[in-house]
Amino acid sequence: MKVFCDASNMHMGGGKKLISDFINSAKNFLETEFVIFIDPRLNLKIIKYKNIKFIIVSKFIRIFICFYINFKVNKEDHIIYLGNIPPIWGSKCTSSLYLGNRYLINNSSTKGFKIKARIRICLERFMFYLFQGNINEIIIQSTSMQELLNKKIKGKNKVKIFPFFNFDHINLKKNINKLYDFIYIASDEPHKNHINLLKSWCELARQHIYPSLCLILPSGSFLENEIKSIKLIDKLIKIEIKNNLSYEQTMFYLKSSNALIFPSYFESFGLPLLEANHLNIDIIASEKDFVRDIVDPQETFDPTSHNSITRAIKRYLNINEPKTNIKSAKEFIEYFLKNK
Repeated sequence: MKVFCDASNMHMGGGKKLISDFINSAKNFLETEFVIFIDPRLNLKIIKYKNIKFIIVSKFIRIFICFYINFKVNKEDHIIYLGNIPPIWGSKCTSSLYLGNRYLINNSSTKGFKIKARIRICLERFMFYLFQGNINEIIIQSTSMQELLNKKIKGKNKVKIFPFFNFDHINLKKNINKLYDFIYIASDEPHKNHINLLKSWCELARQHIYPSLCLILPSGSFLENEIKSIKLIDKLIKIEIKNNLSYEQTMFYLKSSNALIFPSYFESFGLPLLEANHLNIDIIASEKDFVRDIVDPQETFDPTSHNSITRAIKRYLNINEPKTNIKSAKEFIEYFLKNK
């Protein structure tokens, strides 16, 4: 039996980690031959393995890979599409789609994305619903994703929960010197909710509270200018950006922080939550199902409210939050009488 794996549109973030883990595990199944289609932008050290054949696929022919695979497969083989998009043509063998992009199955607005990204998401949504009948099963990563997907497609029995993540490469040894109070590891996409996080840091500064924050971001993020502007208002605000990091460097900064803060509106999985939990790093996160699916955070907040984020941070730092002083009806009346 051969296993064909199409990962030709995965090259960064959680997708890169997913295909990396898949390759590192596939090499151990010596009796099974794997054919893996990869993105040329995937910056991995590809080693030659006896049971794995790598085929580099350009973005212009990515959509047609299913025709090549169908020409090569036999009935006893298996096809795994790791990149969220089902094939435009069905196959004669069993096929599975690993769905890890929540944007494709919910109706979240793409406001805030660049026009190119908005067009891409709309096209991928259309392709998912048009071609999802061409695969035998859809594999997702959490209960909340399963509930969402079951509302959207026919054939609920084809939806399976099977998350995977290799922990063995994470060094559990903690860093003695803590560099930051908080760290957030995320892209700068709108649903990652950096804007409310930055508003929270400004509110903390207004109250003369200055926790340090490390943001792991892609290079050239628009947030770099936002943070420069914030620091011009108050030079005591402690926010640092790190980018162009290897996975090992990212884990170093995670271990060098007291807590992971995770204000995202939604995720299909949330890999940094798993990584922090595995390293016994405290977690302060959105009170959302996708969080509770995989971890139990130390503090939670409403991600739509920067005040809620601020209060969660203060609770974590053991800083008391003043409560509203409730008056009596008599005092209410006296207030108006005195001001007449």
